Amino acid sequence: MGYLNSVKCKTYKKILEEKPLSEEDLQKIAQIAKEELKFLVRQKLPLTPPNYTKWFQVFCYIIENNWEIEQDKIFEIYKEFDVQFNQDTLSRLTFKNIICNVQNEVNEVINNLEEYQKSLSQKENQIEQKHEKAKDESTKEILLEILNELKELKSQNEFFKGKIKIQARKIKELEDELDETKKEANLDHLTGLLNRRAFEEAVNGLIKKYKTAKIPFSFIFIDIDFFKEINDTYGHTIGDETLRDVAETLRKYLRNEDIIGRYGGEEFGVVLPNIKLDTALKIAERLKNAIKNKTIKIDGHNIKITASFGVIEIDNSVNSIDELIKKADLALYAAKKDGRDKIYHI
Repeated sequence: MGYLNSVKCKTYKKILEEKPLSEEDLQKIAQIAKEELKFLVRQKLPLTPPNYTKWFQVFCYIIENNWEIEQDKIFEIYKEFDVQFNQDTLSRLTFKNIICNVQNEVNEVINNLEEYQKSLSQKENQIEQKHEKAKDESTKEILLEILNELKELKSQNEFFKGKIKIQARKIKELEDELDETKKEANLDHLTGLLNRRAFEEAVNGLIKKYKTAKIPFSFIFIDIDFFKEINDTYGHTIGDETLRDVAETLRKYLRNEDIIGRYGGEEFGVVLPNIKLDTALKIAERLKNAIKNKTIKIDGHNIKITASFGVIEIDNSVNSIDELIKKADLALYAAKKDGRDKIYHI
């Protein structure tokens, strides 16, 4: 509990202690999350769980104190702010977990309100029946007052439920915005493929699966031949077009479950889950021919491109992404040394 004592944000502390959240809490969390996300995206800060956790506390502290602070001052506060957290807190309370926590609370409130509305309707029906059967005028007047109060309660309850549903939609929009932002952060801006970081994370996950469950996969390392000459001769615009063209070809000829990434520069990586080496070599041949048959047209010139391929299958000698890349790179180097537009495997 030492960590909890150092938390300066009341709302965040409430989440950590897993205390019930009020409507005001939910609105505040949505406000904090929205302001934090906008700030991180605007400042191009990495959209990682540690950053979400840290900056959520900072913005929570700022908003709870009703401060209106200029952007450049926020970093000064961040440096002074004592953001302490342990690995357990980080694993439990990523930004996504906070949103899920809020969503669950909101859904529970909506369900409770709907049950309460049903109960009020039942009471209303019972009182109406008694009112119709009552003979005494004074009794009828009392019952009528009760009926009017029940109707007012139902109206207020419906209004409150509508407000909560609006907050639920806002939270869902925030979750969608977060998912989209995280997705964009994982993509290479030029080709739309996974960037190197995201690609390596995906490959590491498959290596772990192989180590624990012996689920095989093959890896293809691809390098566009003479790419520097294309850039030097025709300019970077054509170079970029070449990269996009190769990326589109890979997408077209591979399965949805295959993992494709731009590893860096003119290098691409392809992971083929549950594919053995002999099949991977046939797939590489198909990709090589597809790239070779493409033509990029510019200023009356038809530019033909080729690529070299290094293909390997995961085995017990590979324990990390670095070892996998090193092994595939040796095969790729052999393909280039043999004249390019070739496929080699190890």
